[in-house]
Amino acid sequence: DIALDSDLLTIPEEDPTGLAITGGSGKDTITNTITGLLAPDGLALRTGPHSLTNAGKITGTDLNGASYLGGTGSDTINNTGTMAGGFTAANGTEVVGSLNKLANSGSIGARADGYSYMGGQLADTITNTGTLAGGVNAGAAGSTLALGNSFTNSGAVGAASGYGLSYYAAGGMNTVTNTGTMAGAVDVGGSASTLTLINQGHIGASIFGEGVIAQGGADTVTNGGAVGATARIDGVVSLADGTNKLTNAGTIGADSFTGDSYRGGNGTDTIINSGVMTGGLDVGYAGVGTAANTLTNSGSVGVDLAGLSYRGDNGADTIANTGKLLGTVDMRDSGATLL
Repeated sequence: DIALDSDLLTIPEEDPTGLAITGGSGKDTITNTITGLLAPDGLALRTGPHSLTNAGKITGTDLNGASYLGGTGSDTINNTGTMAGGFTAANGTEVVGSLNKLANSGSIGARADGYSYMGGQLADTITNTGTLAGGVNAGAAGSTLALGNSFTNSGAVGAASGYGLSYYAAGGMNTVTNTGTMAGAVDVGGSASTLTLINQGHIGASIFGEGVIAQGGADTVTNGGAVGATARIDGVVSLADGTNKLTNAGTIGADSFTGDSYRGGNGTDTIINSGVMTGGLDVGYAGVGTAANTLTNSGSVGVDLAGLSYRGDNGADTIANTGKLLGTVDMRDSGATLL
């Protein structure tokens, strides 16, 4: 165990990776309340379960811009201070493998790739009430869907470099709850991934105008609905194949390529809209699906670039509309119903 509580501590560089403290294969616990600087180059705790509590300031990064580098064991990080440093201001928290937890009510910078948090192969639990300068990469989330990732944000989250993601996971069950601000998109890639998203805050979009991206799992997205909440997703909600449900009582934008606010795939889609969707709804992704989809609209649905408010697939879709559909409705299948 290491307790750092002096006014100023400078640790000389001893590791060719550029890390100030390097742990071994056992259990490591570090508590930092330093009001000065822990320098020059961050922490590497390797294998074993590790715990870092930071209420001071940690500055310095490894060669990848991380202030903390975990190993194959579980990592628990509680940050109420500042993890920011280096002349590039590029750092963050990286935990690889096992079951990892991050609770941040302070400020954490970003790695060189724009992520403030890089998860591992199993379950990651991230709670942010402070500021994450970059995005959250929850990793692969394990080889089975029994283990999953949880991200709860009521603070501010930036977006990673390149694609512009505030949350990314390559697999597993993912639960994202946002009442704060996320500058970029939410993306759960991989056909085995599932997403449960509750947004009562603001979610931005990727560089391609996507606000939410999922693949082949059963996904549920709820935007707005809480008393006093002004919920917004700036880009299209694209849930692809699987049995998906979107409930919108806020505002959902559209991408610039198709003008869609919602994009489904070859599966059953249920859309309940009492808010505003600025673009059109493509429940079968250009008509390739065969499932029976349902739209219940008491709000406003705009149009895609083809002038459509609703593009069905080859199944028997049902639309119940008491609101506004500003464009053409293309039901496709002869068994479809418009109420």
